[in-house]
Amino acid sequence: MTSQRDNALRASDVRQHNEKMVLSLIHKAGKTGISQSEVVQKTGLKAPTVFRIFNYLEEDGLIAPITENTQEATNKKGRKPLAYTVKPEAKYTIGIEFWAECITIGVFNFAGDLIHTGKLDLETGITANEATSKIISLVREFTARLDIPADKYLGVGVAAPGQVNIARREIVYYPRIRDMRNFPVADILEESLGMNVYLHNNCSAIALSEYRYGGYRHGDALFTFLIRSGVNGAFVNQNRIYITSQSTTLESGHIPISLDGPLCDCGQKGCLQAYMTGLNTILGTGSPILLEGIDERLRAGDYAAVQALDDAARYLYAAVKTVIRFFRPKAFLFVCTSKEAGERISRIISRLREEQSSGFDLGVIDFFSHTYSELTALRGASDLVLDAYFS
Repeated sequence: MTSQRDNALRASDVRQHNEKMVLSLIHKAGKTGISQSEVVQKTGLKAPTVFRIFNYLEEDGLIAPITENTQEATNKKGRKPLAYTVKPEAKYTIGIEFWAECITIGVFNFAGDLIHTGKLDLETGITANEATSKIISLVREFTARLDIPADKYLGVGVAAPGQVNIARREIVYYPRIRDMRNFPVADILEESLGMNVYLHNNCSAIALSEYRYGGYRHGDALFTFLIRSGVNGAFVNQNRIYITSQSTTLESGHIPISLDGPLCDCGQKGCLQAYMTGLNTILGTGSPILLEGIDERLRAGDYAAVQALDDAARYLYAAVKTVIRFFRPKAFLFVCTSKEAGERISRIISRLREEQSSGFDLGVIDFFSHTYSELTALRGASDLVLDAYFS
């Protein structure tokens, strides 16, 4: 028999769910805003319920009406319904991305505006504990400088390198930072900072940000390759980052493209990443960043640079074919530190796809490229916090 207390708890859960759903719609509407009548249409909630939720959210300081009297606000039938937006100063999120080279941090207001950002280079040979301590110091420095009340921070989103276990909230393995194996970075940060911490792989955060804000024609199924110091990939489908059955992020850089290729730092032979990092040796860049400085060499007509990019595209296309068979994305995005390299890789792979069609191919797949941006990564990390808040 259901008790009155159980009924009250269920009613409370439903009320909170509806409030978060409405607030999420208002947040998603951005600076354009959304009216109560539009929320009724989108959610199916009754108008009195939506009216009550709007009142509650406004009294709680989370939303506010758009009060500008512009010509566009009036049509032939009279004034349009009053639209609401979230109040930028109501809540804040912190986004962090780190890898072997540096830590970047960004603080965003509730409207998604970046209000403060910074970067800290990391020394070679740093340990997992040392890198985590630097993250803690950086967050404390920023929060002290901004002087925002602690209860206004929704949490910290961390875009971490290597493979990440989402359920255990730890970095499974990242060889370029010492001792970063099964490392519980989220728990350490949460205990030290006193904030909720949400962890994902940095490629996943970048992919999520590009999916939502990049403006690509991706059909709600975008696979992103990040080509930076290594290679990784992430699949965003229906606005969600794909994770494996063991709650881990993908390790697309370790898709085998040959049974007996060069030895990879993961211990296996023939990984995509082993082939890609080998190109830097051929180019003689002396840089940990893949294909760094290749744009200038391409413009100068350097044959070795052209050949290296052609090889990179062929290696990536071998992995792309595997990804297509497993995930069926409707678009691919190649994020590189080099603009011209990314564009050339995307063009070559698109051509190879047309030349090597398969009977299993389903529909057109689009290929895009974009230059790596710290802001893109930070915005994706910030969205990890917002997604948890609105869920």
